[in-house]
Amino acid sequence: NNVLLKSQQQTSHFWSLIGPDNYKNLNQVALKMLALFGSTHLCESAFSEMNVIKSNFRRDFLMNI
Repeated sequence: NNVLLKSQQQTSHFWSLIGPDNYKNLNQVALKMLALFGSTHLCESAFSEMNVIKSNFRRDFLMNI
């Protein structure tokens, strides 16, 4: 039962368990969408860290002027 399976698994793991034969198109779209969010999160984290570094550098630079 897919409803029971989904209630017991995380979303990404659920779609990998469904397999490509069942709901083929939906499975492919879901896995691609999940991959997008993972890569977006890494990119956003990197830009956030870069902004922290730039802010600290600017603060130190302005204090030394």
